[in-house]
Amino acid sequence: MTTSQPDPSRLEISFQLGKQEFCRAHRFHLRRTLLNVKNVIALTMAVGIASLQAQVLGPMGWVGRLFNYVWVVLLGLMVFAFYRLPVQLYRRKPELLERHEVILSREGVHIKTENSEQRLTWELLSRTAENREFFLFYFDATLPTVIPKRAFQESASGIEEFRRYIGERLFSS
Repeated sequence: MTTSQPDPSRLEISFQLGKQEFCRAHRFHLRRTLLNVKNVIALTMAVGIASLQAQVLGPMGWVGRLFNYVWVVLLGLMVFAFYRLPVQLYRRKPELLERHEVILSREGVHIKTENSEQRLTWELLSRTAENREFFLFYFDATLPTVIPKRAFQESASGIEEFRRYIGERLFSS
């Protein structure tokens, strides 16, 4: 893990994500986007209203039970997605196992691994997220780009410099 700044308009970060670390980052992503409390409440309300409506409109008790089963299955799928999906994604994307060299510049973000290379402009960045362990960058509808905060451990002010750098790029693009 290294962080270097030879040029103030450019920031270089190097790291490698382990399986557990990727899973934690992806679960953070899932909690923010899909499996949050608001969505669980909305799902529960939708199935509950449909179930009540079925009960009111007819004497068919099996319809209410069917909606309850649907609700349980959907919640089960959400739990499955939260715990198993990150592990499966990590196994299916071999580039996640490789060392990442991330170069941030005025033009955008350049991500290099041993077998892949990706250049993303700042205009493609739709949003960012941060928790105590990671920065997440959303450039498209697929998985977010993860940058672990441990990549900055050589510099006490590295995380603050990174936040400032990203803020400058986002507001100037």
